[in-house]
Amino acid sequence: MTAQLFALKMKAARKNKGLDQIALADAIGTSQKNISVWENNKENIPNDKKQALCLFLGIEDNFAKQEQAPKTIANDQIIENEVKQLTGKRDQIVSEILSLDNFRLTMVEQYVKFLKDGEQ
Repeated sequence: MTAQLFALKMKAARKNKGLDQIALADAIGTSQKNISVWENNKENIPNDKKQALCLFLGIEDNFAKQEQAPKTIANDQIIENEVKQLTGKRDQIVSEILSLDNFRLTMVEQYVKFLKDGEQ
C-alpha cells in the first residue's frame, strides 16, 4: 500500500470513528501535529505508530506487517496511554475538588448524589 493511500485510509477511518486528531493522537501516544502531518502524507509514519494506528482504527497495511513488532505490544501501549490519560483526568478532578470552599464542595456532593440517584 502506498503512503498516500494509507494516509487517506487513516483519515477516513478516524472520521468514521468520530474522532478528532487530538483524540487519535492521545490514543496512540503521539501529538496532534503528527496526526495532521501523517494524514497529509508529509512525512513517513514510524513503524510502531503505524501499527498502533492500524490496530486502533481497524485498518490494514500489508507492507508494514512484515516490518512491525507483534500486535500485543501496540495493544499494551494503547491501553497504557488510555490509563495515563484517565489517571491524569482523575488527578485534575481531585485537585479541583480539593480547592473548593465548603459551600461549593457541598454543592458538588449534592450533585453527585443526585446523579447516582438518577441511575437507579
